Amino acid sequence: MPYTIYWLQEQRVICCQYHQQVSLDELRETDHLTHEKLTQNGPNTHLILDASDLKKFPLDVGAITKSVSFYRNANLGYCLLITNSNIVNLLGATITHVIGKRLMIVRSREEAILKLQQLDSTVRLLELK
Repeated sequence: MPYTIYWLQEQRVICCQYHQQVSLDELRETDHLTHEKLTQNGPNTHLILDASDLKKFPLDVGAITKSVSFYRNANLGYCLLITNSNIVNLLGATITHVIGKRLMIVRSREEAILKLQQLDSTVRLLELK
């Protein structure tokens, strides 16, 4: 499967890891699953999008923004994107501008966890799988 979605901290932090490549259809699937988790949970549920292993992905910003809607969920707290790719970084920054929500871009899993713990003191020590 090109992605994995799981609770990093039950009812507090969702992690969505993308593996190797992802299509627009798969982005829609992850969006739907993420939206479900956010909806069944309370406010300030944080999301870590781990694209550190992503090699192939859609480049059409318009199509991507039409394919995802999780950022509109009222329960979404902070959203962090893990990437070492300049292209994914640029896409993330562009999409953030288009959707009007803040997406924090970090370079490693460790940095994502530390940043999230700095932003929300209720997040306990975590490790990404």
